[in-house]
Amino acid sequence: MPDSLPAFLLTELMMSCVHRHWKSFTSESKRDARESAMKVDKTKKHLDWKCQQVAVTKWVNWVKLHKKTNAAAVEKLERIVGAGRLKRIIAAWHNVAKESKGTKEYFTKLEKGLIQLDEEVQQTGEGCDRLSLLPSSLTLKIFQYLELRDWLNCAEVCYAWKAVIQSGTLWSQIDVSVEKDWITDCTMKQILQNYHPFVTHLNLRGCTTLTWPSLICISEYSP
Repeated sequence: MPDSLPAFLLTELMMSCVHRHWKSFTSESKRDARESAMKVDKTKKHLDWKCQQVAVTKWVNWVKLHKKTNAAAVEKLERIVGAGRLKRIIAAWHNVAKESKGTKEYFTKLEKGLIQLDEEVQQTGEGCDRLSLLPSSLTLKIFQYLELRDWLNCAEVCYAWKAVIQSGTLWSQIDVSVEKDWITDCTMKQILQNYHPFVTHLNLRGCTTLTWPSLICISEYSP
């Protein structure tokens, strides 16, 4: 083996050695860069978690601090709303009671007027039909055998018949089911507006012609 290598072999050996060292250096640099990036990412996540924890802690403390104040405010609002609702209920009840009282007094006066009219008719015997010559109590018994549509029609005949029809006795129990194909929202509203203080029973079975306005009117005038 010769004591010295040729120049080109020596150059190749040196280049190979440099290449190995450079490759090792770059590998270590990449590994260090990855480790540094992982550490930075981990640190960033930890910092974000800490910030979130601090924010949640502050929010919990704020809620605890204002819990009593919020509860007191809600209780005060409930009292105000309850007082307003109670005031509206009392006012509505007062109006209904006042209207009912006035309606009953009106019908009472009509009945008294009917009795006076009967007396005048019995004295003169002119200008009235035979039914009007009967006492009002007997006329009322006769009208009780008629249907709802007949009552409304009879009320248009004369003053005497109208006074009998407007008696509260006839309107205590209204059976609309027998007139289900004839009754309308307008008629139902008219009946309830005029006679709702006396209505204790209302039969609407099979009345498919009645719509939402009738239901609203029934709910408004129901006791």
